Amino acid sequence: MTVVANGTNPLSTEASNSTQSPVDMATDANVLEQINEQKKLKEFLGWVDEQYTRAKSARVAIERQWYLNMAFYQGRQWVMFAPSNMGVGVAGKLMTPPAPPYRVRSITNRVRSVIRTEMSRLTSNKPNSSVVPASSEDEDLFAAQAGEQVWESIYANHKLPIIFSRSIFWTVICGTGFMKIWWDKNSKTYDAKGTEQFGDVKFAPVDPFHLFVPDLTEQEIENQAWVMNVYTKPVEWAKRIYGEDFSASVVAATEIMENAFLNLQSAGNNAKPDSVLVKEVWLKAGAHKDFPQGGYAVTIDDRVVTYLPQGMLFKHCEFPFVKFDHIPTGGFYSASIIEDVIPIQRELNRTRSQIIEAKNRMAKPQLIAPRGSVDPSKITSEPGIVIQYRPGLAPPQPLPLQPLPGYVLQEVDRGIADIEDVTSQHQVSKGQTPSGVTAATAISYLQERDDSVMAVTYQSVEAGWEKIAKQTLTLINQFWETKRIIQVTGVDGSFDAVALKGSDISTGLDIRVEAGSALPVSKAARQALLMDLMTQGLIPPDQGLKMMDVGGVNKLYEQMAIDERQAQRENLRMRSLPIQQIEEHTKKAMQSQQTAEMTYANEAENPMGGNDIQTGEPLLMPESIVPVNTWDNHQVHIEVHNRFRKGQAFELLDDRVKAQFESHVQMHAMALNQTAQQAQQMPPANPEEMGETPPPGTESGITAEQLPPPEEMAAGGPPPEGEVLPAVGAP
Repeated sequence: MTVVANGTNPLSTEASNSTQSPVDMATDANVLEQINEQKKLKEFLGWVDEQYTRAKSARVAIERQWYLNMAFYQGRQWVMFAPSNMGVGVAGKLMTPPAPPYRVRSITNRVRSVIRTEMSRLTSNKPNSSVVPASSEDEDLFAAQAGEQVWESIYANHKLPIIFSRSIFWTVICGTGFMKIWWDKNSKTYDAKGTEQFGDVKFAPVDPFHLFVPDLTEQEIENQAWVMNVYTKPVEWAKRIYGEDFSASVVAATEIMENAFLNLQSAGNNAKPDSVLVKEVWLKAGAHKDFPQGGYAVTIDDRVVTYLPQGMLFKHCEFPFVKFDHIPTGGFYSASIIEDVIPIQRELNRTRSQIIEAKNRMAKPQLIAPRGSVDPSKITSEPGIVIQYRPGLAPPQPLPLQPLPGYVLQEVDRGIADIEDVTSQHQVSKGQTPSGVTAATAISYLQERDDSVMAVTYQSVEAGWEKIAKQTLTLINQFWETKRIIQVTGVDGSFDAVALKGSDISTGLDIRVEAGSALPVSKAARQALLMDLMTQGLIPPDQGLKMMDVGGVNKLYEQMAIDERQAQRENLRMRSLPIQQIEEHTKKAMQSQQTAEMTYANEAENPMGGNDIQTGEPLLMPESIVPVNTWDNHQVHIEVHNRFRKGQAFELLDDRVKAQFESHVQMHAMALNQTAQQAQQMPPANPEEMGETPPPGTESGITAEQLPPPEEMAAGGPPPEGEVLPAVGAP
């Protein structure tokens, strides 16, 4: 590599011995610095290529197993590795050996069923997560709540379940899968209000073929010195991202595994060089002499396009890769269940093929005849054919065949049973209830026993989700410099939009995943348990329908929960009230109270705000900004509002906002008591005969004396002893 300045090679003897001005000397110093930098980059490029070659060679045997696993999953189950005498480009590749035309090669692909069941187990449930506050201070509590809201928004908007399922696909096929999390500053997004935002967190599945580590005996990815993500990209992509002119590389077209899966016999022979090979290197501190604090670099073919030795790019100081393990092996790469199924699957295919061949021989038996008695070419399988033979010789006779022994036929059932035992996927795991088992408890127990062998895998999934969530929150804390609007759903099902920036969650990054929350749950067992609880009266029917995951039930629940949804919307309105509006409302309320004291003489005797002078009916004073309506189900509203007031979000509100909640709940309590008094004053009548429905709160015949005081109802207190309040949301 030569650098020329002012028409002179700075490394030549003439240039070093010439008399120069201070300006020339400064220019040559810059040139020498550039030369040293180019030498450093060239040495680093050689180091990357050396490490990549060494890591790829160290796992050749492991990659061969991955190829075999993938072939069996795809249904190519009569393959074998080509011997070395097959020639360059074919030796070591998977190929299907030739066979006579009469040979049957039956395939009953049990591997795909095993993999689909395994993936369903690992992806059926979303692990529960929560952020642990740094302290009990209000600021830290708000940061923890904001962190949970951000994570829930990212989880939904970035389609993380789909990306996770693709990572789990490689986990169950190869034994190890990865997910990548990074910050893309060039990504353009839009918030809920359509505001343009630059930069976003990105997620992508990474298969084990594209990720390399130096130490195959170290199980933890964070304990590796470096991680290299190698992939191919089109030449135009490299030009657009790095602004340099790149040439297509033949190595890039034949290096990675995609072509090998497209054609197992001649992988890479006819590949066209239309891409470049990208090596993305993430280094921990001390992994390379030029990276004492760690760093990041990217090489494309024979040049270094990114070189950042100032330290890890992200604040969490971890590799942006999350590793999922299937069956531990004691090394970095775990094993797949397919490795245990392959021998059984081969024997199952061989036995089925032999049975089919025997069946074919029985249907079209072999014939014996004296030499010259018949022309064999005249014997076909045509129905009703006349076969002529030479007189004086015996006619063709079917060759007697021995029937297959019974143990050969039983071998198929044994193979299927062996696969079920090896994979721990019995009838209950596949949605089939064993004969004679109908109890929900028994079904749950059998399901749990099948899942118990995967405890280590579930732990890996939960640890992976925890790392994904922590890195996501850390990236947001690091790069969200301006406020962004996120849409979240509260615990009570209410929707909200919050404007946050990264610094708002600086002390809310410690997110934890609940242990055991990734375990699959049987829907049938859960529904049976809920039905038992509803039958015994331990939970209300509306709550049971809410917890059931049955198609069509949601619509029924929505009709029953219309009052609850209305109260949740009121919670959202009250928690978002501006302080200025509250102060103005309070001022007007004080003026109205002074006027009321002058107008109503018996104000002090009536806790509900006095009686109207003309009608004598009790008045409902509008003390809350959010009004109480005559059509409200006051009891449901009181329960929903009190449920929100017991949560952390209410504790972080301003005291003036809390006072609005208190006034609003008191208004509902007084309205409920007033309705009961009105019902008591009415003459008894049969509502069904009159074609009317009882007033809200009087369905069970409760009188005003039986109701607790408004203060106790507003505080969510218990009903009078021996009495039961009407059912919430009863149709």
